[in-house]
Amino acid sequence: MVKRSFTEKEKIVFYGIIKYPGINDNALGKIIDINPSTIATIRNKLKKQNYFQIIRIPYLQYCGFELFSASYDRLYSPNLSESPSLILGNIYKRIPNIFFLLSAPDSWVSLGFYQNYFNLKRVNEITRFNKYQFDLQEDTEKQIIFPFGLIKIFNFFDYSQIIQNYFELDIKPTDFTQILPQRFVEQIPGSTAQTSTLKEIDMFSDLTSMDLEKSYSFVQSFSGQNNIKLTKAEREVFVALIRYPELSDFAINKIISISATSINNIRKKFEAQSIIKQRIIPNLGLIGFELITLTHLKFRSKGNLQSRKELIQENLGKIPCLLYVSSNTDEVILAAYKNFSEYQHINDDIIRIYRDRDFLASEPRTLLFPLSESIVIKEHTYLPIVNQYLGRGKSIIDSVLEIIGNKLGETGKQILIKHIEASEIPSDDMTLKGISTLIKIIEEVITPIFGTKSANEIITKIKKLQKGK
Repeated sequence: MVKRSFTEKEKIVFYGIIKYPGINDNALGKIIDINPSTIATIRNKLKKQNYFQIIRIPYLQYCGFELFSASYDRLYSPNLSESPSLILGNIYKRIPNIFFLLSAPDSWVSLGFYQNYFNLKRVNEITRFNKYQFDLQEDTEKQIIFPFGLIKIFNFFDYSQIIQNYFELDIKPTDFTQILPQRFVEQIPGSTAQTSTLKEIDMFSDLTSMDLEKSYSFVQSFSGQNNIKLTKAEREVFVALIRYPELSDFAINKIISISATSINNIRKKFEAQSIIKQRIIPNLGLIGFELITLTHLKFRSKGNLQSRKELIQENLGKIPCLLYVSSNTDEVILAAYKNFSEYQHINDDIIRIYRDRDFLASEPRTLLFPLSESIVIKEHTYLPIVNQYLGRGKSIIDSVLEIIGNKLGETGKQILIKHIEASEIPSDDMTLKGISTLIKIIEEVITPIFGTKSANEIITKIKKLQKGK
């Protein structure tokens, strides 16, 4: 893949929109000292060329979720009937807890949120059975379970430090409260909260704010305490913000019939409470990165979090990490490198230091995901788990399949699945356009096989289901 040549202004703007995803071009212009019209031109051009996507991440640890997990495995099965990525997609696409799934020809990694241990074990049972069905090895998967109250998440998909290092930008942290009018400062989530750096805090204190200026060296403690209760309107806005991350509050108002002012107030409340954060996710392959790695380290008791805190700070300055999660016993790092040589140099240096301190309980494990050969099967797919959390139950598609299964049996269900997969209906949720497409499929496919009466009964139930949601 040919690397794009970025101008100096493009590099700075690209870094700026990733570092400050929630602010407008006028405010960003004051921070990075570039004309807002130039920022708008560069932003629009990079977006049109698919150099980044906008997402919102729900921080479900503040909504009662107790566990975060990372799972990985090698792919050993030599006689698979389909590609590993296709099989993994079929296994995990209807598991709402899994929001990230990356596959290489010989390995894979997934990330997920779970309400509790029962929820996690139930999902594991389902995926284990599905692996058996697809003739994929069942019992070799390694799963690291992180209870939110006992871990530190140092980076959760903030790419700003990666982009700054890649472009070799000499940008010092900016005190934006001194250079921005108050109306602009208020746009930056967490800007009015008290901030702390790694060296200034107790590693086991509970923090609820995000230091935007020093996010790469900031430790945020997540616990399942102080769960936030949402009103009916807040629940609707919560879902809409996750589903439509690129839309303005005014545009979302046109979809969910809640006033733009109310949406704006609720969004700001969510951001202040750190239960939703906007992120800009760069297309690393287009930019020129060649490799993503997953590293899992296990530690002896002497290598607990308190003992490792200074090393972790050094690591955060070295490793181009997308995700960095630590507990007393385990550390999981997802990182992106320019090339294999850069990975080897940084990784060997970090492992050597841990070995010298006699912190490691076993040999670290690293899986390599060359971007030219890897497929992101799920990338920040949060809507299904948000729907589940809000009590919305199954997606409309799953509910429709259940209706058809009850009415027409497994044959009718499989016929519909085949046509759904061939259509453009989103598998994780259903828009009004998707409902219309689904009804059309039933009319055209189910009617000739099972008759008009059966099709009409199913369509009536779907329309009632739609109104109920």
